[in-house]
Amino acid sequence: MERCGLPFHEDYVSHTDLTEKGNFEAFQRLRNLKEKPSAVLSFNDFVTLDLIKYAKENNVLIGYDIHVISFANYPLWKYMDNPPLASIEQYPAEQASIASRMLFRLINNEGKEELPVENAKLSSKLVYQ
Repeated sequence: MERCGLPFHEDYVSHTDLTEKGNFEAFQRLRNLKEKPSAVLSFNDFVTLDLIKYAKENNVLIGYDIHVISFANYPLWKYMDNPPLASIEQYPAEQASIASRMLFRLINNEGKEELPVENAKLSSKLVYQ
């Protein structure tokens, strides 16, 4: 947003406890704003599914009244009437490979030495639905 010269509005950040109720409340907070957002970047596809359910129950049209971008690129989006505008593919196999390598490194170390914190940079890709 900064790179594009767009201002950050704290009111547009809505937190959830990741329960269905919490997801509904988070989206409702956004929809109750005086200046409603035109799009939502959702934490993951399961939160997005709750958002879509809430939208349908409240006559909010995904892709018209609000656009949605999600994380995980759920394979079933192609079968939905109003899928998210886009999803961010996170390559779970690559994530699992890196995470398991880190885990086995810790297991094999058996606390013998203090290991440095390891950071991993993972690939992602914006996928348009």
